[in-house]
Amino acid sequence: MGGESILPYFEHRIAAELRLPEALDEKLLCPFQYFGVADPVSVEDDRFWQAGRYNTGALEAAYGGVGDAAS
Repeated sequence: MGGESILPYFEHRIAAELRLPEALDEKLLCPFQYFGVADPVSVEDDRFWQAGRYNTGALEAAYGGVGDAAS
């Protein structure tokens, strides 16, 4: 999961590669401001990943009401 390459899902083919400064120079993106937010919950915990899928009930219990704080 976290930190693993996604290339095997695409037969190790990269369709295109473009770095952020180049994309900005080519006017493919607009300037943006990024704010990182710390997340105290680690989804590496086994309770969140079961039988090859995310356990949505466990995720909802861990993150329940998080969106309400921003309202």
